[in-house]
Amino acid sequence: AFEKLLTGWQVRRDLRLDFGLTKTIAQLTETLYPSASPIRSQIGQVPEWMISTGAMWSPFSRLDLSIRIKSWPTYWNNTAHSVVNDGATITDVYANFRLNHRVSLYGMVQNAGNIAYLDQGSQGTGTAPYRGQPLRINAGVRLNLGR
Repeated sequence: AFEKLLTGWQVRRDLRLDFGLTKTIAQLTETLYPSASPIRSQIGQVPEWMISTGAMWSPFSRLDLSIRIKSWPTYWNNTAHSVVNDGATITDVYANFRLNHRVSLYGMVQNAGNIAYLDQGSQGTGTAPYRGQPLRINAGVRLNLGR
C-alpha cells in the first residue's frame, strides 16, 4: 500500500511553501525461506514513511531560491531484517540566477548540515556499511540550447 499527501501554499506571488508525507507498506507475503525472510513485515530498502517540506522564493524575476528538508526513520536494509539503515533529517538548498533566456548560474548544497547517516546497513554484515550522501556543493552554468 502506498499513500501520499502533498500540499502546497502560494503565500505570495514570490513565495511558495509545500509539505509532503509518504507512507509505504511493502510487505513480503510469501517465501520459500520463512526463517530467513519474515513474512508480513516491511521489506528491506523501503522506509515506512518520509516527510518532506520546503519553500521556494523568487525575490525578483531572475532569481529563484529554495530549501527542502527531508526526514525518514530507521528502516531495514534487507528482507531478512538483519541490517538496518539509519534514519535522518537533511536539508538541501538550491539557487538559480537567470542571466538571460539562454544562460543561468546555479548552485546547490545537498545535506547542508553534513548529517552523518548510514544508508547501506549499520550492523550485522561482513561488508562495511556505506555512508549516506555527505555535504555536497555543486555550482555551474546552465545553457538552454532550445528556442
